[in-house]
Amino acid sequence: MLIEQNLPDWIRIKKSKRVITHDLDGEENGYLVDILNRHDDIFQGREEEPFQQVYYTSVYRGMFKGFHIHPKKIDTVSSVFGRSLLVLYPELPTQGSQSFKMDLDKLLVIPLDADEDMLTVSFPSKY
Repeated sequence: MLIEQNLPDWIRIKKSKRVITHDLDGEENGYLVDILNRHDDIFQGREEEPFQQVYYTSVYRGMFKGFHIHPKKIDTVSSVFGRSLLVLYPELPTQGSQSFKMDLDKLLVIPLDADEDMLTVSFPSKY
């Protein structure tokens, strides 16, 4: 539903898209929503701000969102609803490495629970 009224020109509205995500078997495991991205029209005139992106992601109960690498950004995550585990691996695979073996004993597991202590966790790119 779009707002159908005359709004001042200093108010900007972006229709955010919900993107369904899938696990390695192709099963739907949640979704993400790109809330604000520095490349959006809604960000016009603010290009000098040191900002990149805010997005919301969900994972369905009992599902797993796999490991992936963001090569050039600092990630900051928090749980706003429910419980989840943020799992990080402290070693960086080399680019193009096809034989990387993960040592599961080295996994860093951080519980995120919106009903308990609301934690916000920040970590550098490539982890």
